[in-house]
Amino acid sequence: MHVSGFVEITSTRQRVFAFLQNPEKAMLWQTSVTSAEIEHATPDLVGTTGRETVSDGTGSLEMQTTVTRVDPDRLIRFHVESRVNAVDVEYRLESDGQSVRLTQNAEIRWKFPLSVLMLFMGARTQRGITDQMRTELGNLKRLCEVASTAA
Repeated sequence: MHVSGFVEITSTRQRVFAFLQNPEKAMLWQTSVTSAEIEHATPDLVGTTGRETVSDGTGSLEMQTTVTRVDPDRLIRFHVESRVNAVDVEYRLESDGQSVRLTQNAEIRWKFPLSVLMLFMGARTQRGITDQMRTELGNLKRLCEVASTAA
């Protein structure tokens, strides 16, 4: 399942990237992240591993994260694995000097038995994930723009 979204942020790529690379800041803009920690850090971020707990009100799920690619202030990719799915997510930042266009692409692969359920519920689930992504990108926009005006 592929989901994507974008947001225009009146800020710098450096400020936006700082929110993307820091798991503690993820809890400020990602609505379902309730805890996040780095387990192993690398100097260039690639290979950095961590753990996040996400909750949707009905339960929680632990996810293992690995940074798979970094182009500082331009791109960061993560592989995220849980007992129910595996997700490869990319955040791409482009700037015109006035604002940053942040594009998020995620490829979600559901594990059995959810893979079977997604045959029937996939479109509805995809709409829900897309709505959540839109909300989270809006949260990130507000945080980055407030930080930009405070600087």
